[in-house]
Amino acid sequence: MFKLFVRVWHYTSAALTSLFNEKADPRIQIEQAIEEARQHHRRLTDSAAAVIANRMEIEIKVTRTRKDLRELEERTTQAVRLAEQARASGDDPKATRFDRSAELYATQLASKESALGDLEEVHERASVAAAAAARVVDQSKMQVQQQLMEKTRLLNDLAAAEMQKRIADALRSMDQFTPDGTIPTLPKMRERIDAIAASSGARIAVAMDDLATSSFEVERGVRDHRSTEILAEIRRREGLPTTVKGESK
Repeated sequence: MFKLFVRVWHYTSAALTSLFNEKADPRIQIEQAIEEARQHHRRLTDSAAAVIANRMEIEIKVTRTRKDLRELEERTTQAVRLAEQARASGDDPKATRFDRSAELYATQLASKESALGDLEEVHERASVAAAAAARVVDQSKMQVQQQLMEKTRLLNDLAAAEMQKRIADALRSMDQFTPDGTIPTLPKMRERIDAIAASSGARIAVAMDDLATSSFEVERGVRDHRSTEILAEIRRREGLPTTVKGESK
């Protein structure tokens, strides 16, 4: 049951991460990545500074210990000389005091030499660690610089991709004026105009035929009436009846 819960949790986490990455603004994610790299570099720099500071502190102790060694060696040498001078002058008690001082200085000198050896060993390790830390910081600095250059390339690529997307959307919109169909497309308007033109042309043709027919009938009526008048006039000139039997006047 616990393993199932863990698997479900990992699956849900991966799904949410994928959804977030899909919806997130790439520019913000790029800035987040750069900021994370900078923070990592700052942490490395702080750690390296601490290591280098430790090496410098050990160097100061080594320098101070070497100075103390020189002073103790001088005091020991001086005490031995004074003891020999007192012994040569026959002042044995004074010579004994100087011998004790020389022994004390020699003991301190031996302790300082041992301490210096330990410090030099620690300093060697600290120097190696400091050099390694400095190399890590240099590598981190180079990585940050590379990521900054990569950021510029990514932003340029992102801008180009967004431009391509807008061009693709514009090309798709050319296939249809409005995707939802609320406004007729230009091809449909062309079909409608052609249909209107054809219908209007047909009505005009029919009207012209009707007009031609009416004109012909009028002209024929006029001709028939005139022919009747001509016949009647000729009959009157000839003294004939104006109407023929079977015709009305």
